[in-house]
Amino acid sequence: MGNKIADKALPQLETERATIEKEIGEPLRWNPNPDNKDKIILLDRAADLNNRDNWPEYIYWLAERVAKFKKAFEPRIKKLDLSQAQGPEPLA
Repeated sequence: MGNKIADKALPQLETERATIEKEIGEPLRWNPNPDNKDKIILLDRAADLNNRDNWPEYIYWLAERVAKFKKAFEPRIKKLDLSQAQGPEPLA
């Protein structure tokens, strides 16, 4: 998502923060670096990637969270009002 779109989208999504977090089942970090141009919604966990015995657990965790993110965010993203987020039309 481009920065202008993200600047417009994030506040709209944040209005449903409590509901989204309830659907996902965990608290999220919403734009933890507000001074950066990029806007993110983050869920992370500790992992020792050097220990390959734990990889199946990490993969399962990731797949479950991706499915929850998709279910929670997809319908909301489709409803976002992103008018004026693209900037002015290019000159001919």
